[in-house]
Amino acid sequence: MSVQARNSSRRAKADQEWKRLRLRTVREAVDNAADCAVHSYGEVQRFFLAHPCRSLDRTLLTLADPDGGTFVLSISWVRTRSRSDTADLQRLIDTDGTGSIAPLAFSALKARGVRFTGTPFQSRRSGDTLVVAEAATVSGTPGASLMEGSVAAASRL
Repeated sequence: MSVQARNSSRRAKADQEWKRLRLRTVREAVDNAADCAVHSYGEVQRFFLAHPCRSLDRTLLTLADPDGGTFVLSISWVRTRSRSDTADLQRLIDTDGTGSIAPLAFSALKARGVRFTGTPFQSRRSGDTLVVAEAATVSGTPGASLMEGSVAAASRL
C-alpha cells in the first residue's frame, strides 16, 4: 500500500472515530519519514540508532470538543524491521522517562505552552508496526475521559 493510500485510509477511519466521540477536526498535519532516530529522543532515540526503523508516519490533529475545548492528538506509526524489535520498542516507549517519538511541530507546541505529559498515552502493536498515541490540552478544559477515548481510538487506527 502506498504512503498516500495509507494516509487516506487512516484519515477516513479517524473521521469516523472523531464523529463517534463528537469531536471536530480543527487542523491536521501529516509527515512520512524513513529515519526514526531523527524524530525521537531519549532512550527511544538510542534504540532507533541501534535498530533503525523501516518507516515512520506521524499525524498531529487539533480536535475540538462540543464545549469548545481543544487538544492536540499525536499519532505515530513506526514500522520496525522485525516483530521482536516492535515488542522491544513498545516495552521501552511504555516506560515513563525513556523518551518517545517527537510529535509533529513539537517545538512550536512547546513554545505555546502545550505539554505532552504522558497522560493520556497508549501504544499498540500490530505485527511489525507500533502505533503510539498521546494527547495534550491546547485551550479550555476538554474532559479527561474524552481525551483518553481519543487516544484509545487513535491507537486502533
